[in-house]
Amino acid sequence: MDLGQWISPKFKVRVTSIVMDWMAGLPRHRAFSAYLLEDPSDWQKRFQDVIWQEICRLKGISWKGMSKNRPQWFGGIINDIVYDRIGPPGLREELNQRNPRLPSGERALKHHQLLVEKVGVVELIAYLTAILALMRASGDWRQFMDNLRRAYPKLHEPRPLPF
Repeated sequence: MDLGQWISPKFKVRVTSIVMDWMAGLPRHRAFSAYLLEDPSDWQKRFQDVIWQEICRLKGISWKGMSKNRPQWFGGIINDIVYDRIGPPGLREELNQRNPRLPSGERALKHHQLLVEKVGVVELIAYLTAILALMRASGDWRQFMDNLRRAYPKLHEPRPLPF
């Protein structure tokens, strides 16, 4: 039985607010200690090529292959569709703080290098598998984002109701 139809949007907002207030009350190091590493791990490929191919297909742009660098705005897409939707609330902000931009505008690390292997990386890989299925089922970017908002709303937003 889906209880979502019986829970009011105001209640969902209140529960989200309570969780976020609780997280805010914890010292930052405790809130993220189970999810983020103190020292980064070595780089490993976490975002498979097919993710980038699907983003290009959905955006209606040609795929140049992995031999070409992806545009910088792809990082904004990943922040929106991945790091704003996984982990504890505030994960993206904490990642940005621990992995600041260099003067060139790039980051020294990839954000996923800061995730704990048995918690953060496991969730990231499972999540990427799920959004890949949403990408494949979507005809364009707008449809994908609608499906994504329904299935995986941003952590600070209440889940949209199905009606």
